[in-house]
Amino acid sequence: MRIFRATVRGQFDGLDEEQQAALRARAEEHDILLASFSREGSFVYSPGLTWFNLRYELRSPDEATDREVEEQALTQAAERLDRMAIPYKRLRVDLMDMASIWQD
Repeated sequence: MRIFRATVRGQFDGLDEEQQAALRARAEEHDILLASFSREGSFVYSPGLTWFNLRYELRSPDEATDREVEEQALTQAAERLDRMAIPYKRLRVDLMDMASIWQD
């Protein structure tokens, strides 16, 4: 079992006024200083509603490739954003294999 921290970054794309108001009303709950890596993912975004990121802790079998884990993170992020009806563009992911932290 491998454990990863995945950060999926993206940009908002064409938020309407109602979506903007809803995000601004909850902005304090989504401050970057409160973010953590979790299985459900932390959602944080800029006050100007230009960028966002989702932070996940992902567990994968030892034989899973980094590309497969990246795809898993992107899929989770896209599904969450779709459920929240948040329009987005330019999703990309950065992975950190937690085992690599202990390697010299």
